Amino acid sequence: MAMVAALMMILVIAAPAAYATQYTVGDASGWAQQVNYITWVSGKTFRVGDTLLFTYAATLHSVDVVSQSDYNSCNTANALTSYTGGNNNVYLTTTGSMYFICPTPGHCQSGMKLAVTVTAAGTSPPPPPPAAYSTQYTVGDASGWAQQVNYITWVSGKTFRVGDTLLFTYVATQHSVDVVSQSDYNSCNSANALTSYTGGNNNVILTTTGSMYFICPTPGHCQSGMKLAVTVGAPLSGSGAVGNFGHKSFVVLGLSLSVGAVSALMS
Repeated sequence: MAMVAALMMILVIAAPAAYATQYTVGDASGWAQQVNYITWVSGKTFRVGDTLLFTYAATLHSVDVVSQSDYNSCNTANALTSYTGGNNNVYLTTTGSMYFICPTPGHCQSGMKLAVTVTAAGTSPPPPPPAAYSTQYTVGDASGWAQQVNYITWVSGKTFRVGDTLLFTYVATQHSVDVVSQSDYNSCNSANALTSYTGGNNNVILTTTGSMYFICPTPGHCQSGMKLAVTVGAPLSGSGAVGNFGHKSFVVLGLSLSVGAVSALMS
């Protein structure tokens, strides 16, 4: 009987186990602006029991859990749960989609938003999912964001998709970047900017399909052609990419016992 007890212990240890993973949102960059969270999510499989760790500057950011519609519109008025303090563990307890945004004005609109799909806990990693591919476009190429650049010509022939990034590089003492409505783009009105960027080097992540409009608010610059309109399409995906799953499985080799062998041990 002692032999049987030992055998049963081996079988219990060898049985597949469910593994939980802690994901640090944004990896080394944490929860911050100018991080492409669509790219960060790509290739990862989130499961019930896993944890999302949000690390951020508590004086600048926080984390709101919101509905899908509020995620899409960056509406912070109806947060389901709010986290503050700079270091938060969010446990994934149910299957389905979860949506996170930073409620600081303008941050969600600039791409500080995260959507994850949570699947059932498993005992082994699933097949690799298709990987989303993204492209970074330097606005104006070598000329950057400047006057006397024809941005209509620059856009021509390019296909922009959700997950892509626009990199604006410019002389910070002369220019900046405003995201505006179509009507304000047409009239070069900078009074109602949806989001403003300064500093000379800005990554703008394309997070939703549709049109986006950018102007330089320095007087006279938009009127001279320093304005950009892009149309954003749905993301592409491809097969054969290796995903970062974060889940582990163990295979016990060389353990094969027949019913007859177990019966013999018990006799």
